[in-house]
Formats: sequence, C-alpha cells, structure tokens
Amino acid sequence: MKFSTALPAIIFSSLIMIIGCGGGGDSTATTGTSGTTGTSGSSGTSGTTGTTGASGSTGNPDPHLLEAISARYENGGGAITLPSGSSVTLMPDSLNGNPIVRVEKRDTVDRYAPNETVSVSRESLLVRFSDSLPTKSLSFRLNISPVHSSEFEDGVPFVRAHSLEGQDVWIQLEGEVSPQQNFVNGVVSDSILSALREQATSNFNSLELCVLRTPAVTRTEHSYGLKSWNGYFWEPISLPLPNVKTIVLVHGVGSSSQQAWGDYDAYAAAEKIKSAGEYQQVLGFDYNWTEPIDSSGEQLAIALANTGISKMDIEAHSLGTVVSLSAASHPSMSQIEIPSMILLGAPIFGTPVADAGTFLSFLVNAVGTIQFSSGTVLSSIFNGGSLSELNSTSPTLQSIRDRFDSSRPNTTVILAGGRKRELAGVHSVAMQALTSLSGISDDTDFDGIITADSALGKNWSRQLILRNKILGIGHNDLESDQDIINWVGRAVSGEYSVFAGKFKGIQSVNGSTTNSAEISMDISTRNGTITIIMRSNWVNGFQGYGTYVGTYTGSSFRALNTQAAVEFYEGTIVGDTITGIWTVDNHPYTVSRVAK
Repeated sequence: MKFSTALPAIIFSSLIMIIGCGGGGDSTATTGTSGTTGTSGSSGTSGTTGTTGASGSTGNPDPHLLEAISARYENGGGAITLPSGSSVTLMPDSLNGNPIVRVEKRDTVDRYAPNETVSVSRESLLVRFSDSLPTKSLSFRLNISPVHSSEFEDGVPFVRAHSLEGQDVWIQLEGEVSPQQNFVNGVVSDSILSALREQATSNFNSLELCVLRTPAVTRTEHSYGLKSWNGYFWEPISLPLPNVKTIVLVHGVGSSSQQAWGDYDAYAAAEKIKSAGEYQQVLGFDYNWTEPIDSSGEQLAIALANTGISKMDIEAHSLGTVVSLSAASHPSMSQIEIPSMILLGAPIFGTPVADAGTFLSFLVNAVGTIQFSSGTVLSSIFNGGSLSELNSTSPTLQSIRDRFDSSRPNTTVILAGGRKRELAGVHSVAMQALTSLSGISDDTDFDGIITADSALGKNWSRQLILRNKILGIGHNDLESDQDIINWVGRAVSGEYSVFAGKFKGIQSVNGSTTNSAEISMDISTRNGTITIIMRSNWVNGFQGYGTYVGTYTGSSFRALNTQAAVEFYEGTIVGDTITGIWTVDNHPYTVSRVAK
C-alpha cells in the first residue's frame, strides 16, 4: 500500500565503511578514493579487508543486529546500501561537517510498540547520527525477509525518532508497504526533521523505519450500542424509563463509555453529570469509532429511537460530537425532542492534525489510552473511515452542520473547549514536535487535538448557541472536568442562555450615521427571564443608560426599562449578533458579542 510519492535518487559519495553481521561484531573495509563502491564497500584500488564480523569478534554481542554499515561522507550526503539491498539515502549537504553515520538492519522481535494496541513489524532499518539530525529529507528502503513478509500486511510506515535523553517520538511517514514484493519505502521529510530539531530539551540522534499494525493485543471489548448507568457502573440497557429527564453520553476516538465517563465508581463523571444536570437517567452509547461518521450517527439514531424516550439531552466528546450531530438530524430521531446538545472538544470545523496528516501519529504516541477494535486495519482508518472526514474542508462535516441546523432550529448547543496542549499518554516532547509538524502556531488555543476555534464553532452561523467555555485543560480532561460539569449543569437548567454576555455596537435614529450612538449591553439570563444593562454614547455628546428586564423565547426577547415603562428593547440573536429596535421612535440597533 502506497503512502507517498516516488523517492529521490541520490548519488553515493566516497566513504569509510564497516559491515557487520551475525552477533553484532563488525568487519571493516576501507574504500579507495578512485574505486567504485559496491554494496559491501570492499572494492577500490587501495582498499583493504578487515577481520570477519560473523563471529562477533568486536563490540558487544547484539542478537538483534542483522547488518550494519558505518560511513563518513565527504559531501554531507549520499546512499548507504547494506548487503541485503536495504538502504538509507541522504540529500547532498544534509550533514554539517564530516560525521559518521551508522545504518543497521534489525530484528525487532523484542521492540516495544508505542501503544499496546499496535504492534511493530519484525524487521526495521535504523540510522544513527554521531552529531545532529540531517537538515534535509532522507529516504529509507527496507528489503523484507520473505519469511517475515506476512507481518507487514496492512501496515503503515512510521519513523521512531530517538533522543539521547531516551525519549521516543513516533511519526507516520509517506511511503509504501509492499509485503508481496518484500520491501518498505519511507521518506522523512524536511518538516519532520525540522520539528525534531526544534526541541530544545531533546537531542534526537537516531531514526528507525518501522511498520506498525493493529491490534497487537485484543483488549476486553465493550459491546456496541446503548447501556445504562446505574449509579456505580455501566450495565446493558433493558427497559429505559421513557418519561424521566434523560441524558445520553457519547464518547470520542479510541474510547468507550467506561473509559470516558468512569466505571465501578460512585464518584465517576457519569454520576457527577447526572447530579449537576438533575437527570434521572443516564445512558451511554458505544460504537466503532473507525467507521464513517454518518454510519455511527445512524446507529446512534436508531438505538435512541427504539428506546421510546421522547425527550433527551445529548452530551458528547471529540469525535462523538459530530456523530451525535449526525444522529440528531437522522429521520428516525424526528419525533424525539433534544433541548440541549453539549459538545466538548468538538471538531465542528475539523482539526489541523487531520489537515497535516498527523492524526494517526498523535494517536500512536498516546500510550495505553487508545482502544482499537479487533480486526481494525490501521492502514484503512484514513481511507473512508471517520478520521478521513475530520479535515477543515470536509464535505461530511459541512453536510452534518447543515442537516442539524435545518432539522434542529430550537436545540440549544452548548460548546466547551480546552487550551492546554495535552493529550493523555503523549509526553511533552512528542506533543511539541507533532504540534509543530501540524503547523499549529504558538498563539493558537489548542487542546492537543482540536483548536478552540473549531470546538467553539467560531464560524458557525447557527442561532441557538451558548458557546465559550474554554479552560486551561487538555482534550481528554474535558469529559470529566468538574468545572465543565458544573457549568453544563447550570446551562441545561436554564441558568445561562444564548444571550448571556457583553455586546457592543451601533444604535441610530432612523438609520442615520450622523445621529447615532455607540452602545454596550451586559446581558444575563435565567429561567426564561432576561436583564439588560445598557449604556450609550451619542455623537452629539449625550450619554444614556438604563436597566431593562423582560422575557425571551427561542432566539427573540423583549425587555422593559425599569424606570420608564414606555421604553423597550426588542431583538433577535443570530450567531453572536443581536439586531432589533429601541421602541422609542423605533431606533434600530445592531450589537455583537465581545465577551461571554
């Protein structure tokens, strides 16, 4: 399976070689300056042959070392080819000075995978640099032993970057895995090398081409579909109560109801959510997160329609948010009322890690936190699966937003995001390198997978949105953070509404630009009532202020001046903008939200 374009062809320079086989010993041979260098480095007009390495006569025995060559370049680049034909090619002038580079083909039978749900192929190609990483892209070609070729089926090429400080960063490569033809190609791009060199606290000095597959270990899998929270653990759903206040929880990538909301714990997040929102029933939905979003959405919709519940809130995290939006607009859900959709860390407008092709690298580095289902083919997750639909220009996401807006105009959408660049299981150096590789600037609010702009639906023109809860927490913490739980509980009880916040704009007399005022409104709401504190600064120097109290219905409100019973502010909110009139002489105004 191909993951890239063709590899560059580079001329091999004159060098000094060491060829090793067997138990880790090296045989040495020096190439002559006027000779033609063969794969073993033994030709040349003045070359000499050193001692054999088959018996491991020098160096510490290394049972996993299959072949090795050490080389010193004169022009900072070239191709190093092992006797088996495996090779590493460096661009000219890639290395500073004249350092030694060592290439090894290794048996990785004891190699620990970065994540317990993926496995590493039996053979790898490793290049060690005595100084720093090259400044230009390099390419690998690993010739696979036919006896191990089956272990590369459905695999994805990765590079394991290793630092002197003992840190590993796993990054997906462009390349090709061909078990049928017994080879793997991979390109470590300029941008990957740059992202690794930028890490001030780590000195990366080796790169290893590996192929990852999944799953290596089959976890105890939770059955897909609905389940019920009983106050202490999740259990199979039997007969849900149709007429009680209900919330449905939908997990994200690589998770489950148990992992996301707690299990066998009286203080689990599921129980806290139940208490904060005064719910009488909590349901969870588990699904295969690698399937297309609308497919999972249809499964959720049908499952909820079959419960007989006529009214429910839905709270979802990460990928589960767009699965839930898809479900809410499915025809089978048309008779179910959804007062509130709570979306935490939502890829409403996609994510830059999908744009940059680094999504799988983030997941693979999340040690011990991602659950793959048995039978998942790692190489196909981005070929028609859910993660292939999460880029910023995704037609799937656009369709989901449009369908939801048209089918659920009266549902209040409650959005929350994080700004701490943290993903469970990913160490800080890997997070920094992958964030840089994804093109995410330092001043972008980013929770480790999703930007705040996407999570808060910055460009969503939907009317009923209560957005803007952004905390200094990472993506995985949004599910169970107590501040989020408390805030959502108040929001679904009506304490907050879409109107709450600070607004600024212009009010005019009959649309006049010369007779107008800059106005500001502080708006608060609770249980269907609205309070507006208004201040105005007119062009002619007049300053006004007043307090208005009234009611709101849907996206419209009407509030009376508490000091002058003939003065009303009326308005309609669309997104973050309110337009309306001040009833005295019908002065029109337009204000936009500046804070929540």
